[in-house]
Amino acid sequence: MSGDTAAERFFRQMLDSAEPKPETVPVLEDEREKPVTRGNLFTHHDTHPIILDIALLRIFGAEWMEWEPETLREEVKRRYPHGISELNWNQIQAVKTLHVHDAPWLDYEAFVPVIMAMNNTIPIFTQLDKPSVAKLMVGVDIMNDIRDEEFSDEISRFCTACFLDDGVVYAPPPLDFIQGDLSKPMYYCPDCDNHMEDLPPDGICDVCSERFIDGHPGNQQPNPEVMEKIRQTGEGKNYRTYLERPFKEVKERLDAFHMTGHTLQEDIVDIQVAKLIVAENYLAHRRQQLRDQMNTLQVWFGEGE
Repeated sequence: MSGDTAAERFFRQMLDSAEPKPETVPVLEDEREKPVTRGNLFTHHDTHPIILDIALLRIFGAEWMEWEPETLREEVKRRYPHGISELNWNQIQAVKTLHVHDAPWLDYEAFVPVIMAMNNTIPIFTQLDKPSVAKLMVGVDIMNDIRDEEFSDEISRFCTACFLDDGVVYAPPPLDFIQGDLSKPMYYCPDCDNHMEDLPPDGICDVCSERFIDGHPGNQQPNPEVMEKIRQTGEGKNYRTYLERPFKEVKERLDAFHMTGHTLQEDIVDIQVAKLIVAENYLAHRRQQLRDQMNTLQVWFGEGE
C-alpha cells in the first residue's frame, strides 16, 4: 500500500527528517491522573497506541489511513476541540506506518522511531536512539499485536546490539527471535585449531573442508565437489559447538524468580535478571493499560454508526 499519506510522511521522516513537527497540543492539566476516556483519548499522555488505532477506525473507518495529515488533524479537531497532542500524533503515524509499510520489520532506521513512539516517546529523527530492553519488549509486543510479521536479520542484530549494550544475554518473549544472534553459536575445530561462528550450523568446519574455496570470490556457495568429498570421507566434521554468550543460567534464575521470588544477589547473572524483571514489569504494565482502556471504551467501540 502506498501513496502520499501521513504514514508516508512519517516514514520519510525516518530517512531524511524533512517533515516539520506538527503543532503541539499540550497535555491537559492533571490529565495523567485521569483515566483515558472517549473525550480525552487524543490528548491523554497514556493512551495506548492500539486504542488510538481502534478509535480512528471506529470514528472514520479505514479511510483515515489514506488521508493527508492535515485532513486527519482537522477531522479530529472538528469532533474533539482539543485536537491531538504531539505525542499521540506520533503514535498515530507510527501505527499507520505499521499498517501500510513493511519497513519497520526490515530496516532498523524505520524500526527505531516506531519503537520509541510505541513507548510514549516522541521520536527525534535527527538522531538514532538506542531503545532499552524494556522499550524493545513493549514496542515489539505492540507491533506483533498489529501485524504478524517476521523480523529481518538486520532487526535481530540491532536488538542484539541493544541487549549487549545493556549487558543482557537472554531474550525472553516477545524478543526470543533474537536469541540466536544474542548467544552467537560457535564451534572449535581441533584439526585446524580454529574458533569460528557456526553458520550455517551443519556440523562442517569451513576451514578444514575448504568448501567455500571454488575459484569464485564472494560466491559464498559451497563447492559441490568438496561437499561430495565431505559426504564420502567425513572430513571437516571433527568439531565441538558452544555459545559465545551462554544464556542458560540467566534463564534459569529468571524462571526461578518467577516461581519462588528468591532474593537476587549482586552478581553478573542476577544483575541481568533484575534488568529483565524491570522490562517484564513494564511490559505487564503496558498490557494492563491496554486492557483497562479497552474495558473503559468497549461500549463505545461496540456501538454501530
